[in-house]
Amino acid sequence: MFRHTVRLDRLPLAVTVVALALYLPSSLYEVSSRPGSGMTEGLAPYLAILLAVVWAAPMLAREFETGTSVWAWTQGTSRSRWFVSRAALPILAAMASGLALTGAVMISGMHRPVFVAHDHMSENYLSTHGPYLVLSALCAIATGLAAAAATRRAVPAIGISLIAQIALTLAMPKLATLVAPTTTATFGRGVTDYQIAVLDGHQTSLTRLADGGVAVEYQSNGYFWEAQLVASAVFLLLTAALLGYAWRTVRTLPTKG
Repeated sequence: MFRHTVRLDRLPLAVTVVALALYLPSSLYEVSSRPGSGMTEGLAPYLAILLAVVWAAPMLAREFETGTSVWAWTQGTSRSRWFVSRAALPILAAMASGLALTGAVMISGMHRPVFVAHDHMSENYLSTHGPYLVLSALCAIATGLAAAAATRRAVPAIGISLIAQIALTLAMPKLATLVAPTTTATFGRGVTDYQIAVLDGHQTSLTRLADGGVAVEYQSNGYFWEAQLVASAVFLLLTAALLGYAWRTVRTLPTKG
């Protein structure tokens, strides 16, 4: 059955592989010609949108639209087994994609210049390091499957998945950074840009003082893993809830309609 699933999903699988392949030259170009530009980091989170919109949502919705799901259920395949067999490949692909993308981001950051190398609490860095990309990809698949199960139509499922994933992509890094309090570092007159750049965290504001010094507010890198834990917990909870909803909905759908 898994081999049959691969054959059914060969187009979205190919699209995913091509999209991933484009990240490697991007990261290599960034290392060799534009170190520290953040190009790969900036693009990496959007792969999750592709997984939801191009793969998970239309895959399941078209099964309902064409009636092939009902046909499978009448051929001795239980609904639970059918759902697991259809969801398994995109879930595995999401995990592999997240790991590969994390590697590409790490390659792109090999020669990060000093003015960005000490910043691990920026939204771009948080959303492309640690387990973030893997879990966001899994959540994207779950979002698409849940949207498809709810609507049973490809176009509405794609639209819902697109809106939900854009919202998650924009909101999750902001939510993760809320765990980090702001610390103030004060520098006297004659402070250099280098001294400010190498602060161990993400600069949120800079205020010029009357004596010629500056006060810099920043979020310390010491909260990086706490921020990752928050994002991971939210992604895992959403993934479990959405997959549970999709599975339960498939099990209770009428045989006709």
